[in-house]
Amino acid sequence: MYKSEQIQEVPNNAKVCPLCRGVEWIFTDTDGISAADRCQCFKEKLSANRVAKANIPTKYAGATFDSFLVHEDVDPAMAEFMRGIIMSVKTFVRNFKSDRGLLLYGPNGTGKTHLAVTAFRELVGPSGKDGRFINYQALLRMIKAGYDKPFGRIERTAEYDALENCDILLLDDLGSNRVTDWVEDTITDLIAQRYDNQRPLIVTTNYSPINGPTSKTVTLGYLGDRIGERATSRLRQMCTALPMPNSGDYRSRNHNR
Repeated sequence: MYKSEQIQEVPNNAKVCPLCRGVEWIFTDTDGISAADRCQCFKEKLSANRVAKANIPTKYAGATFDSFLVHEDVDPAMAEFMRGIIMSVKTFVRNFKSDRGLLLYGPNGTGKTHLAVTAFRELVGPSGKDGRFINYQALLRMIKAGYDKPFGRIERTAEYDALENCDILLLDDLGSNRVTDWVEDTITDLIAQRYDNQRPLIVTTNYSPINGPTSKTVTLGYLGDRIGERATSRLRQMCTALPMPNSGDYRSRNHNR
């Protein structure tokens, strides 16, 4: 039998789940044997809490695959290529493996962050995984704020440890600033630690992870020139790299980012 203490009072203004009536358990009795399973509302609440803890910026709160608009009037070939990219991101989510990340690269305003956040939310919420979103600028500020000058090293914080140890890390706008050698070493170490421990990265960047021209997209240059060759090489090993088509600024046409 389940004691009455397990049933919690529900505030009068709270929405009560019709299945469990607010206790977050589903009780059954089969042939005199009592059992209890967590209600779906409890699982949905945990999912929402995980997403809330992931630090996703407010402007991406509604990012979904359905809300990513592909404009046919830009260029039919580019539109078809974009649909292929979306399908590849969906496949990444559906077949997710802890030893494989995702890297979206291409021009400003092509929807890299929108797709990256969508994949991130799909993985962090329902799957029960712990995730963190951080913009590259914020990461640099964190590294510089923790720099211990006398010892020439970063002072580790709980916030930095969370980036290294969370199940999935979304690093947005990687390479937007050039860095000093010690910052480059710290970024390389962060990427290497996640790679070695099979904790994947989802990355967006305006820079190509491939050192050479590509016919599929236009970038601001080579990523290795911004964050170093070691970090870039490791990203190539651990991530599926998808180039975003250079079909104009989607940001000025809709809410893609």
